[in-house]
Amino acid sequence: MENFNIITPFDVFEHIPNLNNALEYTESLLSETGILIMVVPVYDGVVGKGVKLMDKDPTHVWQISRYKWVDLIKNKFEIIEIVPHFRFPAPVFGYLFFELPQFLFRFSPAIMIIARKKV
Repeated sequence: MENFNIITPFDVFEHIPNLNNALEYTESLLSETGILIMVVPVYDGVVGKGVKLMDKDPTHVWQISRYKWVDLIKNKFEIIEIVPHFRFPAPVFGYLFFELPQFLFRFSPAIMIIARKKV
């Protein structure tokens, strides 16, 4: 099986019913020094409640908090950085992603987690 140095599932994991299997598979695809860079919506805090109200996507099976995402990723990977994120649909480009200042972590509607495979 080929291994990858970087895997970037942006807005993917919240759609996968068996998340544990998906994380294990992702881990197996990474090289020994491989990096996971993922973005997921979060449903906690003031902004999260609004996100949950507006989110009409029935395929979002994981509507969980930023802290739960961090805990899930920590089980399989070593977290390098957690970045607050904002994204919005752009008619021509799909989505535009913006990194937010760290002090907005608790208020961001999404987070990016950068992690490496545990050795």
